[in-house]
Amino acid sequence: MIFEECSNRINNLQILKLIDSIYNSDFESIERLCQNGLNNLINFNEPFNGKTALITGVQIGSREIVKYLLKNGADPNVTDFQKRSPLMFACLHGDPNLVKALCENSSDLKLVDTESKTCLSYCFISSSNKHLDCLNLLLKYGADCNQIENGKTPFLEACERSYYIENFCISLFLNGKADYSVFDNNSGNIALHYSALNGSVNLTYYLLKNGSNPNSKNFLGQTPSHLAAERGHLNILRLLWSYGADFNTEDINQNPVINYLFKNFDFENKKETLSIVKFLSSRNSKPFDKNTQCKFFKENLKFKKIKILTSKISRNAFRKFKDINSSENNETDETLKNEYFLFWTIKLNDFFQALSNLIESFYDSLFGIEENLDRISFKTFFKKIFTEKIPEIILNKMFDLISQNDVVNKKRLLDFRIYKALSEPKFRLEKGLKLKPIRNLKSKTSSKKVQKTKRSTSKIFIPIKNLNPNNINYQFKKFECNDPLRFKNSGDIKINHKWTNDSKWYLTCKKRSKLEISNLVNSGDLVTLEKILSQKSPKNINLLLNSKDKYHKTPLMLAVIKGNLKMIDFLLQYKIDVNQFDNFKWTALHHAVNFGNLEIVKKLISKNANKNLMTINNRTAIDLGRLYNQKEIVECLKK
Repeated sequence: MIFEECSNRINNLQILKLIDSIYNSDFESIERLCQNGLNNLINFNEPFNGKTALITGVQIGSREIVKYLLKNGADPNVTDFQKRSPLMFACLHGDPNLVKALCENSSDLKLVDTESKTCLSYCFISSSNKHLDCLNLLLKYGADCNQIENGKTPFLEACERSYYIENFCISLFLNGKADYSVFDNNSGNIALHYSALNGSVNLTYYLLKNGSNPNSKNFLGQTPSHLAAERGHLNILRLLWSYGADFNTEDINQNPVINYLFKNFDFENKKETLSIVKFLSSRNSKPFDKNTQCKFFKENLKFKKIKILTSKISRNAFRKFKDINSSENNETDETLKNEYFLFWTIKLNDFFQALSNLIESFYDSLFGIEENLDRISFKTFFKKIFTEKIPEIILNKMFDLISQNDVVNKKRLLDFRIYKALSEPKFRLEKGLKLKPIRNLKSKTSSKKVQKTKRSTSKIFIPIKNLNPNNINYQFKKFECNDPLRFKNSGDIKINHKWTNDSKWYLTCKKRSKLEISNLVNSGDLVTLEKILSQKSPKNINLLLNSKDKYHKTPLMLAVIKGNLKMIDFLLQYKIDVNQFDNFKWTALHHAVNFGNLEIVKKLISKNANKNLMTINNRTAIDLGRLYNQKEIVECLKK
């Protein structure tokens, strides 16, 4: 809510004076204005943007001022003219302490601004750990991640950006109990669509494990498999198929999943696309027809060749796995069919390959330090990490194949070669499992191969010295000299000809190499830097020390970031432009304030560093010091 806008000039001056005092951290004037000023001045909105005293205190990141204002009656639910509350600004800046203080003072977590954003939405601006801590605090105090605003919930909004903030989405789903079945009113996408589109493997796993439908369609008839194939996410396709995705489903325009591989086709990544074609066809997707007409296919000779190659690969893969994909095994059957066993081991192989980074952490969370598993714990491991629908006969047979002395070791259980060997079409249950030991295999070269002859170097004729044009002697560039005295500096034997005594070339001449000043500053190599600068003229020294690297940083900025005081003192001896800025308009002083180094700040100020220069976000060095609550640096900059 907006409390009250100041109407007359005196009221405007009082609220503006209060906000200015908060910016300067002037507690005496803040107390005087709160006690002797207008009644409830602390909750008034200033006339320009509608800021209140509490919003200003949150923006500068001062915890002491925020606590003082809350004790003296500041309302945490008063918003500015864009309906943004102090809690939203605290989430925007990623300050968990301020978020906690505002939530404890009964801040409304359901407020929505003019852009239909909640306080949860402001945590998604950055992927930093501080913003994740703010999100977890909001969920702890009861924020609703299923609140629909502008056709979306905060959970769907986070999943839409899951490429950058996948941890936020998992936290919302596990801790906030987000509803995975809610769809976007604009596109019809559910959370699984967005996670498949962005290639978020871990989020896709948690959604599928908790019951999200892998064959759900949006308003265009697209399943998550269509969107994953469009971006070429093979691991997402593996996970979706292991949880029952159908790759033969078609969208509104009758395009199956395999057609979406050619929507953004790139000839440079042709091998990766064709490997996904092989995967889809081996997972019961219908063979690709080279005569299919679709808007994704371009009409040129290159694309026709790709279509012909794709149809061949898909047909061969479909025939190879046809019997396995169509296999069934009744629960009453005592004997296990080989094809049915392969069907399930292929699913488990895809699952293990997609989640190779998480499998070991799952094991540690379930069994801890325990290294050996019996049959019961072996079954619980697969049922908890994958699904409870795995038939008992499959798990029993896998345990018999993998176990050694009725026990499965952790290393053997997490060995991906086992599942790859079990899922091959040539595997037979009668023969059992045989694995070769892991070793570093060198490239095998057969003795029967004919040794390739080395290519001879091209012969370039160069003259020894300038003679008459009618009688010129030429010499090969490559010249072999067998003189045993070529590297001996004997005083008795004097050989001056360069073809018989080339010792000077090998002993005295050094290879020239270029060194970047930024690399020397980063490594702190003062000795080499002094040698280089001692050989340069004053003009060249100034050009070198004021130059920027590929990240738009000067040597002085790099020394400040590293905190190398000796390097900074050495650089400041020369005529350096201290006020140079990078691509974000940060000067060396901004970087020094950012890292909280008071000594470096004092040295830069002594070299006439400009305190009033603003970054691309319109922040001076003093603003940064207030933002990071660095009182000593702020007082030093005010002098």
